[in-house]
Amino acid sequence: MRGFLGVTFWLTAGSALLGCSVGDDTCRSSSECSSPEECATPNDAPVCGIPCSVDRACTATSCGAGMACEELLGNCCGPSDPVSSRCVTACTATSCAAGDRCAASGACEAIPCTEGYTCPTQWRCLAPGAGGDRHGCQRIPCTSDGECQRPGYCVSGQCRDALGTCEVPMLVP
Repeated sequence: MRGFLGVTFWLTAGSALLGCSVGDDTCRSSSECSSPEECATPNDAPVCGIPCSVDRACTATSCGAGMACEELLGNCCGPSDPVSSRCVTACTATSCAAGDRCAASGACEAIPCTEGYTCPTQWRCLAPGAGGDRHGCQRIPCTSDGECQRPGYCVSGQCRDALGTCEVPMLVP
């Protein structure tokens, strides 16, 4: 059942859950949504209502022998902006997460897409220094579905794996 402001109320086992409308509310741009709704996709980063603050606990040379300065990332400032750092045990060739490698500094770093990292579907690899995420990948810009990898949809000027849905934006404190 559709409620006020384009919000759907879902009732389950005696409790009410507030959720976003789905079904006929798919969109390719916010112009297809009723105000105050916007076209959102499942992959959109959360809206952050907290100003970004940078807290650097170390630098590349301040950690000492056998240690490395690890930068911690946060989505409030941007998906690849470091917001803090800490001293950690230096990495080894097998200790970094998938998609990362052990740098000469002893810290794990992202493998650039120009050096072997495979960008996800609906993303393209940019030249070093040209922007993108931490691997150098960027969503494919588009004006129509035909410019996207199949199956794909052009939503708000970027290729996506699914259509967006009209949702009321909520700021996260």
